[in-house]
Amino acid sequence: MLLTTGSLYAQFEQLGQVLATGEDDATKIFEAYLSPYANGMGAALSTGWYNTAKPHKLGGFDVTVSFNLAMIPSSDQSYDASDLELGDPANGLNVDVIGENSPTAAGKKNAGQQLIYNQDILGVDVPIASFNLPKGTGFAYTPMPMLQVGVGLMKESELNFRYSPDIEWGNGSKIGLWGVGIKHGIKQWIPALNKLPLFDLTLQGGYTKMKSTTALNFMPSAYEDMGIIRSGDTL
Repeated sequence: MLLTTGSLYAQFEQLGQVLATGEDDATKIFEAYLSPYANGMGAALSTGWYNTAKPHKLGGFDVTVSFNLAMIPSSDQSYDASDLELGDPANGLNVDVIGENSPTAAGKKNAGQQLIYNQDILGVDVPIASFNLPKGTGFAYTPMPMLQVGVGLMKESELNFRYSPDIEWGNGSKIGLWGVGIKHGIKQWIPALNKLPLFDLTLQGGYTKMKSTTALNFMPSAYEDMGIIRSGDTL
């Protein structure tokens, strides 16, 4: 993850401009920009709950340290801001999108599309602000270090715990997780299978809680007068 920290920090700084466009637009752009990493983490989290199908005996345990790495497909490395329905047309705030597409966080280090915000004043669109959407990091992978512990219970059951420490993505931006799962041998309940050797049959279920925080603090001067233009409706 150290490979991406610097790049992500630079892009988060640039994303500060998005906050000045309003909460709705910022949410849409953040989701489009960061969704590949979230999806990649989901894929990484779906693996690693178990090493073998056979549960530990009562009191048995194992400790596993793993490093999952999910590759983000090319289809998730760019998005088109024209599809995000930005602005507030009902209140005369329209957005022109210049360019074909923008990189997501996992995309190439190319400049994103240009957004031009126009306010309808007496039937005339007046440009009030513009900026380019952020570049990608050029890192199309989702790394996830994981510590997992399995403890054997009664009746061929096993309790699992997993934990990933907070990974810093930039100044004040972190992501981490914890989870709990259980594995239970069901072969013991099926008489026709119970005596068969060489294989085990189990059910595995788990719950994972992922948390993330992002701290951005940047307000471009181009937006200082937007509240006046919009009759007190400050973005």
